[in-house]
Amino acid sequence: VDVSEVSGLLKTDSNQAATALVQYTEDMRPADLADFMHTLPQDRKMAVAMQLTDARLADVLEELGNDDRIAIVSALEAARAADVLDVMQPDDAADLVAELPAAKAQSLLALMEPEEAEDVRRLMTYDESTAGSLMTTEPVIFGPNATVAQMLAAVRREDIPASIATVAFIARPPQETPTGQYLGMVHIQRALREPPQTLLGTILDRDIEAVDPNAHIATVTRLLATYNLTVLPVVDEDGHLHGAVSVDDVLDELLPEDWRDFDDDVTTLAVIGPSGGGKSTLLRIVGGLIAPTAGTVEVDGERVDFDERTLPAYRASLGFVFQASGLFHHLGALENVALPLSVVHGVPE
Repeated sequence: VDVSEVSGLLKTDSNQAATALVQYTEDMRPADLADFMHTLPQDRKMAVAMQLTDARLADVLEELGNDDRIAIVSALEAARAADVLDVMQPDDAADLVAELPAAKAQSLLALMEPEEAEDVRRLMTYDESTAGSLMTTEPVIFGPNATVAQMLAAVRREDIPASIATVAFIARPPQETPTGQYLGMVHIQRALREPPQTLLGTILDRDIEAVDPNAHIATVTRLLATYNLTVLPVVDEDGHLHGAVSVDDVLDELLPEDWRDFDDDVTTLAVIGPSGGGKSTLLRIVGGLIAPTAGTVEVDGERVDFDERTLPAYRASLGFVFQASGLFHHLGALENVALPLSVVHGVPE
C-alpha cells in the first residue's frame, strides 16, 4: 500500500496507531522513511519512532536532520537511546551526540557499549570538516592473508553502507581501528576478477593516497574526485589506519544543513565569467533595473516590458541582492541574502 493512499496519516486526531504507520512504511528505504517522518506532527513522529526497532530507528536517525533526530533521541528512555546509538554508524552517532547537551551526551556515552562509546568519543575529538570528524571507524578491514572469498562475504553484509562496501582495507594486526601498519586497499571490482582463494595481500592497490585524520574536507573531496572513489583511507603519520571517509559523508558536510527540506521545484543557476564580462549587467537587466540595448527578456515564459509604468510591479516580484556598495551594512552577509526571500517570497526566517 502506498503511503499516499492511507488516510489520516498527518492528522493528530487520526485513529491509525503508530504501529499501523510502521507497517505501511516497512518497505521504505531509511531516507524515504526519514522524509516521511519529518512531515508528521511531533507527537505522531515520536510515536512512530518508539515503534521502530533499534536498527531501523538507527538507520532513520542517520538520515534525519539535526532538529528531528535530537528531539527523538531526547524523548527516548536513556537505555534505549544508548542502544540505538550503539547500532548507528560511529560517525553519525558522534555527530548526533555532539549536538546534545553536554550532560545528556555524557550520560548516553556511559550507557553505550564501551567499544562503541570509545569510537564515538574518539571521533568527537577531531575538528569539524576534517577527515577524522567525517570518517567511520568501522570500514571493511582484513589482514594480507585473508582471501577474496572472505572479502566478498564481508561486503555482502546489509549493515555495511554501499559506499564503504566498494573497498577492503588491508592492514597488519590488530584489524580494529586504529590498526597495525596500513598496507593498501583492494577494490571490489578487482576482487571479483580473482579466484576465491586469492590472497588479498597479492592484489593490493598501494597507489591511492591516504589522508591524515586532520586533513581538511577540501583535500578529501579532491582525492575522491581525482581517483573516482567512494571511500578513502584515513591514516596517521605512523601508518595506522584510523578509519575511512566516504563520499556520502562528504556530501552531507558540503550540503546546507537544511538540504532535506529543499523544494525540488526550486533551482539554482550560477553565472560564471571574467571580471568585466557582463555578469552584473545581465542580472540588472533580468532584475528590471536597466533596459537591454537589444533583444528581449522573458521570465517564466512572460516577456518583461521595460516600460517604467509597469516595471515597479515586476521589480516587486523579485528578490534582488546587490553588490557591496548596495548592501545593508547593519546586516550580516546571511541576513542580506535572506532578506529578499523573507520580504518578497515570504520564506520563514
